[in-house]
Amino acid sequence: MGNILTIAQKELRAYFVSPIAYVVLGLFAVLFGVFYVTSLNVMVQRRFT
Repeated sequence: MGNILTIAQKELRAYFVSPIAYVVLGLFAVLFGVFYVTSLNVMVQRRFT
């Protein structure tokens, strides 16, 4: 189990050294932000209609 955690830690550290990780996280945040706002709008429209 310790070996798996060590490998995962090294992989995550290598991933976050590059700017690609921040681009992916930014796109993920924007995508789910749009999804959240859209779903809220749908719920509000159904409530008052």
